[in-house]
Amino acid sequence: MNELLFQFLHSFANHSDFLDALILLLAEVFPYIVVLGVVGFLVLHRHISTENKIVFGFKLRKRELTRAFLTGGLAWLLASGLKIVFAMPRPFYVLSEALPLWFAGGNTFPSGHAAFFMALGVSMYFFHKRFGLVLIFFAISIGLARVMAGLHFPADISAGFALGIIVALLVQYIFKFAIARKSV
Repeated sequence: MNELLFQFLHSFANHSDFLDALILLLAEVFPYIVVLGVVGFLVLHRHISTENKIVFGFKLRKRELTRAFLTGGLAWLLASGLKIVFAMPRPFYVLSEALPLWFAGGNTFPSGHAAFFMALGVSMYFFHKRFGLVLIFFAISIGLARVMAGLHFPADISAGFALGIIVALLVQYIFKFAIARKSV
């Protein structure tokens, strides 16, 4: 099933210069735009407070920014460690018909991109629901583009998404637990 889904998604690549450029944009360039967008959103987003609007807003944005990127970074680090444990090769090493749009090194399972961006999206969802949902959609788009580009199997992306969600939930739980303990 993993190979069949890979073959279907990857079949969109290498047939049209426009589609290949779009896949490349989504898989390689768009992640940087998303990161800049998150930073920009958190820096420019207005937080409403009755007292000390500027100080409170800055502290809140700093906390959200720190937690969101801490969560994404932790998911990426865990994915990197798991890649060593599972040592699964990229599709173009396994399937002769897989012609990637560009070559990437290293192992693939789980996808670090998928883990990072899903963790970032879920983490932001805890602070800003609509923006978090947009980021989750972006994470899915980036993951699909990386399969279409021939860099990952769907299972790599799915495992990365699951890891990102789990890490975001754990970090949220830990921070809520720490805040609850602090107020006691």
